[in-house]
Amino acid sequence: MRAEDTARALREIGRPALAAIVDAEGEAPLEAYSALLHAHAPAAPIEPALAAAFRHELARGNHEASLVDAALGDLERRRVLQTATHVTLSEGPIFLAMHRVATLALDPAIPYLVGACSGIPFSNDASPGCLNVGRRHSLSSLLHPASRAFKARARAAAGLEIALDHRLSLLPWSMKDVAVFRAKVPATARDVRAALRPPLRAMVPDALAGEPFVPWALATSSTILEHCLGRRPLYFDLNAVVARYLTTALDDGSHPLHRVLFDATTRSVVLGALPPMPLFTAARDPRGTFEPLRADGDSLRGARGDQPLTPAVVLAGLREGWLCPGVYLVFAALALQNGFRCLGGVDQVEYLPRLRDAAASVGFATPSVAVAATALTTGRTVDDRGEAIHALDVVLGTPLPPLDGLTLHRMLIPQLPRLLSRPFP
Repeated sequence: MRAEDTARALREIGRPALAAIVDAEGEAPLEAYSALLHAHAPAAPIEPALAAAFRHELARGNHEASLVDAALGDLERRRVLQTATHVTLSEGPIFLAMHRVATLALDPAIPYLVGACSGIPFSNDASPGCLNVGRRHSLSSLLHPASRAFKARARAAAGLEIALDHRLSLLPWSMKDVAVFRAKVPATARDVRAALRPPLRAMVPDALAGEPFVPWALATSSTILEHCLGRRPLYFDLNAVVARYLTTALDDGSHPLHRVLFDATTRSVVLGALPPMPLFTAARDPRGTFEPLRADGDSLRGARGDQPLTPAVVLAGLREGWLCPGVYLVFAALALQNGFRCLGGVDQVEYLPRLRDAAASVGFATPSVAVAATALTTGRTVDDRGEAIHALDVVLGTPLPPLDGLTLHRMLIPQLPRLLSRPFP
């Protein structure tokens, strides 16, 4: 399939922004395209409140001070950030491909910053509570056969006729509807970790029951990806950064995001131009159950009741930690207000230009509002038979396919069968 044919097919399913990227850059050598992603110069300094939020969250990840300082310096100078991934213990073939594209031309001396989304439930397709491994590995090569964890999974798989990719959950089924951003590590995680074969167990830090789930998961993902890329990535909770920043920005009645969120006319225009997505997500009950909250007039409406959409309620929710900013608020804070180039996937390149244009239509007059919204990182990592390669497969000895000679379009091809069946929005 030629790049022009792919672009035509993408337009037919309502993905014009992605089609335009394939038309313009599809035949570009992958390394040259990767370099283009990082050629960014922000139009204005980063807001002090956002810089402080980044520093707080990066310190929470127990990174050494020199690495945090280097990352913050790069954010001030270039402001390029990988924003495609979700918080998860280990990443699958699409996220792995995105990281390879993003780092191919990135100077090893520059920190690779990965902002992972925590505003999801554990039932998300990314399987946040699982170690994801391909079907090329037997269950006994992953878990000790004498362990309870192995026996339980062997019984569950006994009736399956087709071998599936392994999703080794370190969490109980009862947590499937829990919000990742509020979750705690359960006691069962330590038992499952102990049952892992040594190569896998070495990738997973000791799990302390009751500790926050997100730093533990991101430390695991970071260790695994470092093995795959040969360079150390710097993972952090993207939603936590923006939540902390918003507690300052939204407390200022003159701030553009205050008007976008709390002025009814402005909010209606902006959200009306975008595909439906929750404005926030919440975890209000004792279990931390995930709840999307959508703007409905002057209320935030969820399955468990409404909340007034007022500065007092929103600021309290952000400060108390039960309220998490949704996708549009995250990108309004980063890309529109602070000039970030947000590297993302096939959906982000469609909705980010719409968000930019909708904000501009209501006078969102920051120097960064015209920032490029088409920084695509994409692909699906597969072997020569088309079999998916997960990040943990590489730890277990599966070689990564070379990127030499590939173009952006060729990198996208393994993703096309699924992508072309998913019109946007």
